[in-house]
Amino acid sequence: GLGWGLPVSAGGVVFVLVVGLAAPFVGALVAVLVNPLLVRLADGASLPRWHRAGFAVQCLAYAANDGQKMLAVFVIALGASGAAPGVCALIAVLFGLGTIYGLPRAGRTLSREILASRPVHGVSAELASGPTVIACAAAGAPVSMTQAIAGGLIGAGVAESTRRVRWHPAAKIVLAWVVTLPASGLLAAAGALIVKGVIA
Repeated sequence: GLGWGLPVSAGGVVFVLVVGLAAPFVGALVAVLVNPLLVRLADGASLPRWHRAGFAVQCLAYAANDGQKMLAVFVIALGASGAAPGVCALIAVLFGLGTIYGLPRAGRTLSREILASRPVHGVSAELASGPTVIACAAAGAPVSMTQAIAGGLIGAGVAESTRRVRWHPAAKIVLAWVVTLPASGLLAAAGALIVKGVIA
């Protein structure tokens, strides 16, 4: 918007930045509370059921937030007023390709580098991140499911011991949270100025 000289709501930008930066920490806090409860309530036989419930909530949260904001940006870029079925199909294919490309590395970072995770940590992160992202979606704030999951894993590790968390990789992820949002905004503004200058 700024690059094209369009009006931008400062309050809206601040709201998105604050919620976006807070969501991973909220996910971590919820996981700190969820993990001990899950350890008490779930045994080896029932943990898969908790996992299915947590994953279902995650899918709902992803559809309510990440999927919607990507679709919105795609439609805005096309200048269309609605998403045609072909557009939705293309986005689905791109999501699939992105998952194939990024999931192995992201999964390795989340499951091994942050902490030596066990199944209970993953389920705790699912149960913490899903409701956090759904709450953000209800408030109208776009946030990252991946960041909320990472926060949930860190919180699940902290719930057992701060020594379980490998803080150097975790700090790199937190730094990425802090840098990504303002950096992407500045780069988008610069890109819009360049494109505007070229087509003017």
